Amino acid sequence: MASLKDRPDIYLVTSDVIAFGVIRGLESKGFNVPNQIEIVGYDDIDFSKHFTPPLTTIKQDTAKIGFQAANQLIQMIENPTQKKQTITHVPVEIVIRETTK
Repeated sequence: MASLKDRPDIYLVTSDVIAFGVIRGLESKGFNVPNQIEIVGYDDIDFSKHFTPPLTTIKQDTAKIGFQAANQLIQMIENPTQKKQTITHVPVEIVIRETTK
């Protein structure tokens, strides 16, 4: 995609680890992150703040996700005949660092 004439200005990548590879790949092709292409990862793993350049990322509350998943599992075990679809929204936070302007 980086070679496209009308390429995106920013990439939202599915994980921080993949974002690291995208950044290195773009840099190897001569692109400057964030001046030419901005990158946002997802996970906010600890290394993201130590990467060069430090990665802008989306942080999720993994403890809350785990707690809600465990509660849903308990409900399914306690009520095996109940077929209930549950949609749970967990807020996220964007952590601005140096891969975006």
